[in-house]
Amino acid sequence: MSARDVQVVVLAESVQAEEACACTAEVPTPWPEAREACRTWFAEKVGTIVHGLHLRDTAGNVIGHLYYTSSSRALAAYEIEDGVAVVHCEWIQRRHQGKGYSRILSEALIRRLEAEGCKGILVLATDDEQHMH
Repeated sequence: MSARDVQVVVLAESVQAEEACACTAEVPTPWPEAREACRTWFAEKVGTIVHGLHLRDTAGNVIGHLYYTSSSRALAAYEIEDGVAVVHCEWIQRRHQGKGYSRILSEALIRRLEAEGCKGILVLATDDEQHMH
C-alpha cells in the first residue's frame, strides 16, 4: 500500500464517530469495554470540542486516526495560549506502521490548521508504547 492507496477524511459529523477509537480494538486490553462510551462522547463533541482525521484504505476501513482539540478546549489542563492545537491521539494500525502514513496524517493536519490560522501544535509524547509513543 502506498500514499495513493489511502485517503484522509476530516471528521465533521456525529455519524462518523461510529468508527472513532479504532485503536482500542487492535490489541487485547480492557479498552473495548469503554469503546462505546468513547464513541458516544465523540459523536456529541465532534466538530465542536474534538476534531479528527481518519486514514482510510482502499476498502474504506479506518487504518489510522489523529484526534485533536483547540488549546482553549483541551481535554486536560495545559498552560498554553489560545490558538494552538493539542493532539490527543495519533494511531496507525500496527500492520501499516512504517509506511509513511503518520506523515500523511500529520501533513493533512498541518495544512488544515494553517488554513485556519492556528499558531502551532502541541503533541504530548510518552515512553509508554501504547500511549503516544
